[in-house]
Amino acid sequence: MHTLSTLLGRLPIPVRVSLILVLLLLGLYILIMLISPQYQTQTSTSVNTNLQQETAAIPAATPQITRDSKSHYVFLAQQTLTSRQRTDNDLPKGEWKAITVASDNDTALVIVLPLDRQPTNKKFIRVAKQEIVEVINTLFVDAPTLTRIGVVGTFPGEEGEEIPAISIFVNRSASSEWGNLAVDEIEAIAQSVEIKPQFRNP
Repeated sequence: MHTLSTLLGRLPIPVRVSLILVLLLLGLYILIMLISPQYQTQTSTSVNTNLQQETAAIPAATPQITRDSKSHYVFLAQQTLTSRQRTDNDLPKGEWKAITVASDNDTALVIVLPLDRQPTNKKFIRVAKQEIVEVINTLFVDAPTLTRIGVVGTFPGEEGEEIPAISIFVNRSASSEWGNLAVDEIEAIAQSVEIKPQFRNP
């Protein structure tokens, strides 16, 4: 303290006065900031805004369908059709697979049922629809769920691509009963469905 007083005493008077004024103004500014309600409100608002921005930056959790789950439901669909007494020539040819479609934080699992006949063959299309109805009525119950499942048939295009031939929509229709789905209604009815408990992927 003595050294500080000695140092200040050596400074010219205008410099000492200026230094004292600066220190007083700095102390007054700090005091006003500490006791000002407006400052506290602004600080609180700023903190809340930052927290909201950080929270918004975290993506919402979305339902996930694993590879094992896809294989599980494809296997069930295959078993449903192959359990009937049919010849190998009656069975759909091609690769069975499952794909996921995400929309509005919702995930749908679509089982792709390959069809190897000409899509213009009305008799074959009707048989294929019957098969798809059988798969759906075996696996699904009439209840909404976040994990939606549908079945779609495809046929190979000219370039080898898969072209949808028959599809089951997965938007829920309250006026329809899933368990009473008929072949002629297959492309008109749209429902959200849930896998029966005994068939769910463990």
